[in-house]
Amino acid sequence: MTKKASSPLNGIWLFMILFATIVAAYNGTMAELTEAVFDSAQDAIELAIGLIGALALWLGIMKVVEVAGLMQIIARGATPNYGQTISRSSS
Repeated sequence: MTKKASSPLNGIWLFMILFATIVAAYNGTMAELTEAVFDSAQDAIELAIGLIGALALWLGIMKVVEVAGLMQIIARGATPNYGQTISRSSS
């Protein structure tokens, strides 16, 4: 099993988190940092829950469209347009 190389972005995030923690400890503002971390985590969870609701709604609508057979009609109607677009861009 080969180990997947980590992204350089992971190192950047790690540096920013460690640097912010060190600066907050040096300045004596760890309480504010901790509060900001938890506030941001709460905002992220609320955003994720809202997005999951919208995603579930649209997945449900698309499933109804698929079961009703409308997806095939949409695909047949859209295929000529996509074919022309692809042939123009590859020329």
